[in-house]
Amino acid sequence: MKIFKKIIEFYVFSNLHVSLSVVCLVLVSGKLFKKLVLIEALFLGCITFIGYHLIRYSNRFKYGKLHALENFSNQYKKIIWLVNGIAIVVSLSMLLKFQFSQLLKLLPFGILTLAYAFSFVKIKGKIRSIRYLPGFKIFIIALVWSGSIVFFPFEYEEKTKLYFIELLFFMIAYTLPFDIRDLNFDDKVVKTLPMILGIENTKYLGTTLLGMSIALHFYIFKDLYLLQYLIICIVVVVVVVVLFLIKSTSDQSKYFCSLWVEGIPILYYLFCIV
Repeated sequence: MKIFKKIIEFYVFSNLHVSLSVVCLVLVSGKLFKKLVLIEALFLGCITFIGYHLIRYSNRFKYGKLHALENFSNQYKKIIWLVNGIAIVVSLSMLLKFQFSQLLKLLPFGILTLAYAFSFVKIKGKIRSIRYLPGFKIFIIALVWSGSIVFFPFEYEEKTKLYFIELLFFMIAYTLPFDIRDLNFDDKVVKTLPMILGIENTKYLGTTLLGMSIALHFYIFKDLYLLQYLIICIVVVVVVVVLFLIKSTSDQSKYFCSLWVEGIPILYYLFCIV
């Protein structure tokens, strides 16, 4: 039982879980657009894993204290670096499978990720990353996820752009519990949405965005995977995510967001293939 707990802990806190969630969102998008996107999904999963560790280690001392997962990172340092090495090798081996123009579409989101991780903007007298711009943190994360998932595998078309907006609304609502969780950890200069709007208004915002996302999904895809769409969006997105938003508090357990909320895209994909 103790070994199983350690495996789950590593899977969740090493960012394998969130990387798998990205893979699942890409695969769901492929089903909606009737396109095989397995290679793109695996590639984005690998660079997500690498990117999250880049952000984690670049932020180790940014808050004047150790990262919340510092002890975990030290405990599993060797295996984390090993998995990062594997992810780098796999992602590099996939590069030749994509056209240069396709890879170029990832460039703005890669720049945003670096700007999120490293400090270069002067804010209130200090050089900081763009995550410190008031209210920007959640939008940057949602924009990078949505843009990469939609525009990397698919062409720039009206349908794709509308789907990007749908996914962007979903991702903002999906990310709000993490901002609520981090209220006691984020530097007050960051000014996340819960800090600006308050927790209650943040929950209302998340619910509204989910409703708009559902409406857009129906407008874009009509009866394509309609039953699966209703199950996923109504049962998983609306019920589960909204309940999480309503019940999320800043003192929630460490597994609440990291395991259950981050696992929603995985449930999304499972509902699509049932």
